[in-house]
Amino acid sequence: MRVQSAGTVVDWGRRATPLVTQAFYINLDKSIKRKKRMEKQLKRLQQASGDGLFRFERIRAADPTNPWVVSKINSWEDQPQEMQDLQPEEINGTIACYYSHLLAWKHALEHVKKQTNDASFVLIMEDDAALHFKSLDDLATKLEGVPDDADVVALGTFGSVRPSDIESIGPDGSYVFRASAPFGRRRQNYEDDEAVWLSNHSEDLGARLHPATFYGGMHAYLLRISRLPGLIEYFEHEQHSYLPDAGTIWNSTHMRKYVLYPPLATQVLDLGATRNASKFVKSFLSTSVYS
Repeated sequence: MRVQSAGTVVDWGRRATPLVTQAFYINLDKSIKRKKRMEKQLKRLQQASGDGLFRFERIRAADPTNPWVVSKINSWEDQPQEMQDLQPEEINGTIACYYSHLLAWKHALEHVKKQTNDASFVLIMEDDAALHFKSLDDLATKLEGVPDDADVVALGTFGSVRPSDIESIGPDGSYVFRASAPFGRRRQNYEDDEAVWLSNHSEDLGARLHPATFYGGMHAYLLRISRLPGLIEYFEHEQHSYLPDAGTIWNSTHMRKYVLYPPLATQVLDLGATRNASKFVKSFLSTSVYS
């Protein structure tokens, strides 16, 4: 594949196809400062695109009073142990976050039914995302190592990564990981123990904050448009977890999620994750266990 202007990806011998022309960001009504920050970022991206195709739209986030969210909170005792380990004050927000992503997916599907271009993905973001690419061309270049079966492409992650999940390594030293289960640390698994230890001792802020989490973060990701109906159906009835991160894991029955590393987007609290991300992965791979 090669990249042309206006954020398009071209397959050899085929016509140009837009990578992404629409973004949606999830935002609570009360989070006005976050709304302004997100729109400032997206307007810069829109201006850099220069072709008038790229658009963005706010999605009103669900809160714990939403009927769907309330129904899931009331049946919390039926949830798996992974979710029961959450503190009571975390439960409401976790389910509301999950449902907000589902609302964004549904809205995206309604939008793409009306669009006239052939964009491959839509961009979904939480309102604490910080983007680290300046144009859609930059984004397209980084995606060249992502397999064609990708349903979800997370533009970054925090916490730990598994070397056995590496899908490809780019000429610039960037990585594409399969965001595989389990989302939390395995017991009696040396690779995961090593990953957690390295995360705890890393200079990477995002890794240190969440060492026992693998492929955490749904703050900015691409969804493949052609798969939206099936992904929505799966997400509506997913019984494993109401954590969006865990619910979209690569080896779930209905999802193929890949993660770019170093991240092209981080959460505001994890901005240090870009600083030493590549150094962190290289140190992981150079240990005697994997060399």
